[in-house]
Amino acid sequence: MKKYKATYLPVFFLIDVSYSMLEEKPGGGTLLDAANQLVPGIVEACEKYSVLDQRLRLGLIEFCDEARVVIPLSEIDAFSENIPQLVAKGGTNFAAAFWAVFNEMGVAVESLRKPEIGIHRPTVFFITDGEDIGDVEERARAWAALSDEGFRYRPNFFTFGVGNANLEGIRAFKLGSGFAAATKDPTRAVQRLQEILNTLVSSIVSSSAGDNPTGKIIVDPKTFNSDEWEVDDEFV
Repeated sequence: MKKYKATYLPVFFLIDVSYSMLEEKPGGGTLLDAANQLVPGIVEACEKYSVLDQRLRLGLIEFCDEARVVIPLSEIDAFSENIPQLVAKGGTNFAAAFWAVFNEMGVAVESLRKPEIGIHRPTVFFITDGEDIGDVEERARAWAALSDEGFRYRPNFFTFGVGNANLEGIRAFKLGSGFAAATKDPTRAVQRLQEILNTLVSSIVSSSAGDNPTGKIIVDPKTFNSDEWEVDDEFV
């Protein structure tokens, strides 16, 4: 296996900021409040490991009718200094979200690549209330591009449906070691996402794997309480 001077893991947070995310969640607050607590919490957890600033690259994309790169793929310190308060606007357009992360990976991840630099398979955490009102055919084209086996940066793609999200509406949106799951309480989604990211963190802290490592993130569907979650356990 080729040895690299450094190996980066690109992680993208793809977060729904549509007006429907203003729905009240159990225990108070809104779905968007939970999303706003998610990213700083993850950064705080990552900052416990000094090695991660050399290994992890984080990016934040918000989407509603359109999608926007809020924070480009960055080192942890730079990312943490630029975390905004996400604000609700517009409707929910999955096609815009998928195209945005596809295009950003093509540019931002490629910019990391050098002969002495290895790139782990990117990871995407997609968080939505699941009420897609975008064009179905355009969504299919965008997902086909993102999930194409020939796409160099085809990611591990995790979808978390929150609030009124229906598992049937998001079931198809998973790749690699990823899965789709839905829960009424976004706090549970935040906790589970943090657990998965911790698994990724532990892996890269202890690993010197090169480009496109073969290790998979193993998440046992049985660890999801069926009273709280709907889970699609047919991993791609």
